Amino acid sequence: MTEAEALIDYGELERAYQENRIYALQLEVGDFCYQNCIYCYMNALLDTRNTLNDEQIIKISRIPNPWELPR
Repeated sequence: MTEAEALIDYGELERAYQENRIYALQLEVGDFCYQNCIYCYMNALLDTRNTLNDEQIIKISRIPNPWELPR
């Protein structure tokens, strides 16, 4: 089993898909990163522009169902 496979419960993922519900939610709170991975898809920056503050993160976390927001 690979490290990535160990992080995913494929049975639960399939149940969430079948029941039209969220399995996982990833919230990127900023575009800064100090890891400098060569495979990074977002070209992370070393400074902190475009970063959510604590108040914004808390506000987002209190949205009962983000899929029901007006689009």
